[in-house]
Amino acid sequence: MADPTEATEATRRLRDELAALGITWAGLSFEAAGMAALSVTYNLVVWCANNVFFWRAGHDFADFDVHPATDPTGAARRIKERRDELRQRHDLYQG
Repeated sequence: MADPTEATEATRRLRDELAALGITWAGLSFEAAGMAALSVTYNLVVWCANNVFFWRAGHDFADFDVHPATDPTGAARRIKERRDELRQRHDLYQG
């Protein structure tokens, strides 16, 4: 079983990197059994498990983007791009 503290710490580092990009309201929403999740918007949640971040890349629940949890800076840039894409499509609440 994965160590839950690793996923939690990686997710906290990601939250800090997102804040540096102006996404300051992301909050840790779940942590258990070696997994952690960060709610970025109401329909953009980033999970961390097995040293990987992953989030939905489209409307198909099988369509996910993944990024190494060892690179929270790169993940934050990609997640911000996804958030901005959803915002342009008016697919999320303004926030």
